[in-house]
Amino acid sequence: MLPFEPTHLNLALVVIAFLVAGTSKGVLGVGIPLIAVPALSGVMHPATTLAVLAFPIALSNLWQAFEGRRFGVTIRRFWPAIPTMILGGIIGAQFITTIDPKSAQTVLGLIVLLYATSQLFSVRIPAPTARSEKLVTAIIGGFSGMLGGFAAYFGPPVIMYLLALKVTKEEFISCAAMLYLIGIVPVFSTLAYKGVLGEKELVLSGIGAVLILAAVFFGTWLRSKISQELFRKALLFILIAMAINMLRRGLF
Repeated sequence: MLPFEPTHLNLALVVIAFLVAGTSKGVLGVGIPLIAVPALSGVMHPATTLAVLAFPIALSNLWQAFEGRRFGVTIRRFWPAIPTMILGGIIGAQFITTIDPKSAQTVLGLIVLLYATSQLFSVRIPAPTARSEKLVTAIIGGFSGMLGGFAAYFGPPVIMYLLALKVTKEEFISCAAMLYLIGIVPVFSTLAYKGVLGEKELVLSGIGAVLILAAVFFGTWLRSKISQELFRKALLFILIAMAINMLRRGLF
């Protein structure tokens, strides 16, 4: 296992990070890597953090993909993104050694920041027509996969696209979970192949899954108490946080 000192303080930080990240995931459908990875970076190696988050991320996305029995509806509407996301991830991975990831994150960070800020001020961005939606969905899937392949960020394009479609918060949760579940498979497969996702990491990941899923269930209840507009604005703030983090990693 990669270095991690299980002191009382470190364990408390891990538990708090898991609970906050799980609550965000339950309310907004996003937030586990965004919150947990930076919070835990001071107490464990980044690869260990990703390994520990393997079960929580996979199980929470699996749960939300089927939440409310919307999986069939989600698949019928957004299936074009699935093969293109997989293909895009494969293509993106081929460029991981030739494309400067810092430059990619800087450009994507600026795009996401501009989009999220404009939406906070209600700048209208046209959504695709019913006739073109499947084609645009496939393009977004491929673009997200490529970004995930060489920059480890496939989430922002999905969030931006679903916000542009003005889907309900329940539809957003189901679709984002389905696509994130597909997107993370290559990441965790690589960790397992490289020996980072070993027995000890899996045990800690299982414990984390219990904590995070409990927080996800609480966040799901909390989501039912917030309005669609508050949900939209919270997602925009999450996008801004993602953009700032990408700019930080790209510029420094």
